[in-house]
Amino acid sequence: MTRIAIERAFGLLKSQFRRLLDCLPLTDIQYVPEFILACCVLHNICLRRNDLIDPVHDNANL
Repeated sequence: MTRIAIERAFGLLKSQFRRLLDCLPLTDIQYVPEFILACCVLHNICLRRNDLIDPVHDNANL
């Protein structure tokens, strides 16, 4: 049950911040947790302000 919730949360983050994940090369693994935490904070700010961005759809795979 917990694993499903975590996978859903990562799915939401990946869909909302897809552009950041494509543009930001994380070569040092120590920054990955900080990056994920920053995305969570940004997501929570968007939720509180009721300012959600529609997920970007990748048209290249269609």
